[in-house]
Amino acid sequence: MNGPNGLAIDPKDPKRLYLAAWGRREWEGAVDGGIFVSADGGGSWRNVLSRDQHVYDITIDPRDPQVLYACGFESSAWRSSDRGETWSRIKGFNFKWGHRVIPDPLNPDFIYVTTFGGSVWYGPARGDPQAVEDIATPALAYGR
Repeated sequence: MNGPNGLAIDPKDPKRLYLAAWGRREWEGAVDGGIFVSADGGGSWRNVLSRDQHVYDITIDPRDPQVLYACGFESSAWRSSDRGETWSRIKGFNFKWGHRVIPDPLNPDFIYVTTFGGSVWYGPARGDPQAVEDIATPALAYGR
């Protein structure tokens, strides 16, 4: 990988680590980036999300450590509900440069996503089923 960016430690199992990373630049594009999981305190790692090669950060939901969020520079934010084993794109977040996902402390159904573009996106934590999956940022639709 080119650069590890974010590290999170499972609060129920301190040997389980989550790493957000940027891929190495290769002739055909970036490789070896995404999200990695270690079950042995960092002794070994496996890639669990490679569709996004430029992940900036990873967040564990403080209410439920089974739920993880991540985002980066590939115009997407991601959610996992099984401790990082599988990931789905959060439909509705279409901004190119995601920074960090913060679960709404007052409403568990919503999240904030900070961006490097100087804005904050607020939307459904499981994604918006009505949203179109493209990088054109839609009009604000979630009331904040």
